[in-house]
Amino acid sequence: ALDADRAAVVERARSAARREAEALVARARDAFDQRLRLALDTMLECVGIYRAIRDPAGRITDFRVEYVNEAACANNRMPAEAQVGRRLCEILPGHRESGLFDEYVRVVETGVPLEKELCVYRDVYGDGAELERAFDIRAVRLDDGFVAAWRDVTPRVQAAHELRAVQRRLEAALAVSNAGAWRWHVGDGAVEWDATLRRMHGLPADGPLTLADVESVVHPDDLARFRAAAERALAGEEPF
Repeated sequence: ALDADRAAVVERARSAARREAEALVARARDAFDQRLRLALDTMLECVGIYRAIRDPAGRITDFRVEYVNEAACANNRMPAEAQVGRRLCEILPGHRESGLFDEYVRVVETGVPLEKELCVYRDVYGDGAELERAFDIRAVRLDDGFVAAWRDVTPRVQAAHELRAVQRRLEAALAVSNAGAWRWHVGDGAVEWDATLRRMHGLPADGPLTLADVESVVHPDDLARFRAAAERALAGEEPF
């Protein structure tokens, strides 16, 4: 009887120690999760964590939103409580139409990270606005799901479009006026001439040029004035 009592005491002590250890681990995990979420919520980049939803055959049919940081909430135009626990393709169906859903499935099934730049994506967001935007996206597998980080680069894309439009207008204006344009890269001395200028001065249609090539077509009477203007421009005194 004494041995049985002793064994029971030892078992109770072991059980108590296990429970205490499990409680310590749980508290440490909670503290880590809180610090991690705080760090993610201060990021400017959007971050989301998603878990696979599978049918009886094991096929991934959707992803459940487990976490979105504040930047992702702002990007999706809906608070975290409107996303967490719901299906990704339910709240943002554009994932299926754009093919992003299939790419996320491949990340989970193969473990190969996803990297996409300038991904054009259209969807109806939380405030009811239908928008077409461009994103840089990164995704990696996490357990039976994935973690994704993305950034809205629409302003950059729009600026590039506007720059190309300005370039086309400039080229049209130069063609009408039979004028040309050139650019001087001060750092390495390289010079760019458009096709009109090269044709006007009898230079090859392609190939590198230098400032010496430019000076070769300047009238001798204007060469000193040309060089002085270039020096003033380099000194920041006036445009060239």
